[in-house]
Amino acid sequence: MNPVLVFVYGTLRSGEGNHYFLNSSRCVADHAWVYGELYDTGVV
Repeated sequence: MNPVLVFVYGTLRSGEGNHYFLNSSRCVADHAWVYGELYDTGVV
């Protein structure tokens, strides 16, 4: 079975309130970067 890599932020990060959801997971990187562009679609 191939591993599933998930990027988390906010309260899912280590030491935060909802991190317990990831107790059975393994951290593969403490920091990550992504390159891209952010678009304002005007939808609220």
